[in-house]
Amino acid sequence: MKTRIRASERSELVTTSVQTRIRATAKPFAPYSLGAVVTSSFDHNELVFKVPAGQGANLPITVNVTDQVNAAGPTFSYAAPNIANFYPRDENGLETDTRGGRPTNYIITIVGTNFGVQSKQWSIILEGENDGDTDVSVPNADIVSWSHEQIKFYVPEGQGRNKKLVLTVGNQVAVSDEELMTCGNRQVIACFSYKPPVVYGLNPVDFADTQGGYPITLVGTSFGINGAVVTISDPRYVAGHVIDGGRMGRIVNAAGVVTRDTNCAIISQDHTEVVCTAPQGLGSGLEVKMTLEGVFNTNATFSYAQPEINFVVGSKSGDASGSEMIRIFGENFGPWRTAVNMTIGEVLCENAFWTNDDPMFDFEPYLKCASSSKSYVGQKNVNVQVAFSESAVFDR
Repeated sequence: MKTRIRASERSELVTTSVQTRIRATAKPFAPYSLGAVVTSSFDHNELVFKVPAGQGANLPITVNVTDQVNAAGPTFSYAAPNIANFYPRDENGLETDTRGGRPTNYIITIVGTNFGVQSKQWSIILEGENDGDTDVSVPNADIVSWSHEQIKFYVPEGQGRNKKLVLTVGNQVAVSDEELMTCGNRQVIACFSYKPPVVYGLNPVDFADTQGGYPITLVGTSFGINGAVVTISDPRYVAGHVIDGGRMGRIVNAAGVVTRDTNCAIISQDHTEVVCTAPQGLGSGLEVKMTLEGVFNTNATFSYAQPEINFVVGSKSGDASGSEMIRIFGENFGPWRTAVNMTIGEVLCENAFWTNDDPMFDFEPYLKCASSSKSYVGQKNVNVQVAFSESAVFDR
């Protein structure tokens, strides 16, 4: 025989902390002790019990009498969690470093009602606003204290701005009777943001070759845990600007058109340091921009090393009669063709250009020009301007 039960003909809605009496009637009840709840009275037709502290909605009420269970149907609901306030707060809501609350002792306090008990099912999520944004979940270890009226927790490490604080207790999402606040493009109960990245500068690079391929290290704060993007670009960028040899800056592409950004591929990332691989490039005073979930910082600059001349080869072994084809080999002539100016002594070497057509030198870039017929006998200093930079004087 299965026992039928009703709970005031409907689900009860009570606070999670106040012990409320439920009256259940049925016919017949055999005298039997219920260990799950504290009964106030019990006979063959009725039992009254105190609701224990808990949380959730539509929880089934089950009565077991000598291994006989009532038919499914009656349920019970605790009141939904309700957030009245949170702090610390200002006009921007809540904010801390991407390292989170433990290193900075930053604790968020939520006050309200019906927060349930920590040992039961719950979640606190800092929910990102856009697709691809990081959702941050608060682990049990970061809970400082929990009661039915107040929750304190350390903010976990994370990243991003305008995160919606979502508290779920049992299967009920917290509501609020207070005025909602603006959080990016949303209206929310509580808004949280990690501080944006701040770049202090770059660790020195021993030799910033224009061919790239070596690590660049950015140092600063609030760099987050993943997904950083670092670009190197010319702040004097003009869309579609064709190389004319008059620009002292970056960036140009292989087709000879200035482009805005060149990606510095990430090698490693933590909250205070990001290491990336320098791309091919040229120029000086270039803007280094770090972007993290749509927020960026441009507080650092990078310069490629100036050209260096290693040796000079003449088609006539330095014939003073002029019209000699001069080839200059060295470093940092740039990964692609740019305008070239070259002087031997104080005389312009005519029709100078960048090329990389010599298999003997593994097709490395070199410079080529025709010496003037007005050259004079003797050792001459050589100077080149290429890759939007100028070499030191070569006097060997």
